[in-house]
Amino acid sequence: MNIVLTELYELNRAKPARARKRDSSTSHDAAKRAEADTATAWQRTSIKAAVSFLDGATAREIASFTRMDYITVQRRLSEIPGLYKTDDERGGCKVWRSIEAAISTPTAKSA
Repeated sequence: MNIVLTELYELNRAKPARARKRDSSTSHDAAKRAEADTATAWQRTSIKAAVSFLDGATAREIASFTRMDYITVQRRLSEIPGLYKTDDERGGCKVWRSIEAAISTPTAKSA
């Protein structure tokens, strides 16, 4: 299961932003922000992949699957386009699902 996330990480991994020692402090600040943005993007990608792979999951399940901090997962879930919180609960936590999975799930035909 973690192979999927490892492959996603490799695909989405960017070279860290760097600033030379002689660069201005604003360049160093920009490099730090870019690195933080890369980490956030990787977290979002990993969380979305986990929700899709697990066919819906709670924040605790996602944290366990991705080995991310539970609070980090909680913060990122609402920021990720394509995910929605359902009314379902497991272990007292709401289940999140992918919109793509909801669209591709066949519905029962009425008789």
